[in-house]
Amino acid sequence: MKKITILCAVFMAGLAVNAQTNSFEGPGGNGTVITSTQDGNRAPFVLESSNSQDIVMGEEIACASAIAFRDNNMFTPFDVSGLADSFTLTGAEVAIGPVITPGGFLMTVNIWTNDGNFPAGTLELIGTGSDIIMEADAENIFEFTFDAAAIVPAGTDEVVLEVIILDDGSETNFMRFGANNDGPQGINWIQADACGAATPANFLDLGLDQNLVMNLLGDDEPILGNNDNALSQVSIFPNPAQNILNVSVPSTVKINSAVLFDVLGKDTGLTLSNGTINTSSLARGVYILNIQTDRGAITEKIVKQ
Repeated sequence: MKKITILCAVFMAGLAVNAQTNSFEGPGGNGTVITSTQDGNRAPFVLESSNSQDIVMGEEIACASAIAFRDNNMFTPFDVSGLADSFTLTGAEVAIGPVITPGGFLMTVNIWTNDGNFPAGTLELIGTGSDIIMEADAENIFEFTFDAAAIVPAGTDEVVLEVIILDDGSETNFMRFGANNDGPQGINWIQADACGAATPANFLDLGLDQNLVMNLLGDDEPILGNNDNALSQVSIFPNPAQNILNVSVPSTVKINSAVLFDVLGKDTGLTLSNGTINTSSLARGVYILNIQTDRGAITEKIVKQ
C-alpha cells in the first residue's frame, strides 16, 4: 500500500498552514473512466481514474505533520453518465504511500452517487467499507471490500469515492496516499480542516499536479435484471420514520441482510427482526438502508424524525 505527501512550500498558495505545522507533504473536470475486463483475480470490471497504476515515491500526499497525519478526506469522482444500465460496485482500491504506525490505524472508504459534477450536486451514500492499515501495506495498492454491494442506478451521472483517515491524537500514526504525475490532473479533491481546507479543494487549485491512484471494483451485470417485478413489490415504510421502520417483501423474495448506515457510512448496528427495524435509538437525520436479497439489492434513503 502507498502514501501521498504534499510539501508545504508547494501548498501554501492554496491553503493556510496553521500553527501546528500541519501540511500537505510531497511535491507539487473529472477524469476519463476506464472500463476494462479483468481476470478472475480482480473483478469483472474496474473503473480507473488514473492513466497509470504507478505509485511514485516523492509524489505522495496527505495533510500531516512531520510525524502524524491529521483528519483527511480524499475524493475521486468517476463519470459514469455513459453507462445506461445499473451496475454493482463491490469494493475499492487505494494506493498507500509510506506508513509508520505502532499497531495500525483505521481507513474508511465511502461510495456516493452524484447527480452533478463534484463537489456540486446531491450526494447519496450507497456503500462503505473499512480496514486496518499496517506498515506492511506501505507502497502498495490496498483493496477494500464494501460491507454490502453498492448499487449504482441506471442514469447516474457520477460516482464519488471518498477515503477517510482520522487523527487519533496519539501522534504515532503517519501515512500518505500514493500518487503519480501520469494524469489526468485535477480530478482529485481533498478536505482537511487542519491544513485549511474546510471544504473539498481541487488539487490543481492548490498548485498540485499529482493524481491519486484510486479505483472502483464492480460487476457489470444489471442489478435487478429479470427480478425487477419482484423487487418492485418491496415496501419500506413509514418514511420519514419515528420509532419503527417496516420492511415488507413478497413471499418470493428472501432477505439475506439489511444494514442501516448513517451518512458517514457507519453501520448503526440496528437489525431487521420480523419485518421491522426499531429506530427509536437513532438521532434525527438521514440514513441509508441497504437490503440484500436473493433477487437483487435495494438501497433506500431513510429519514428519521
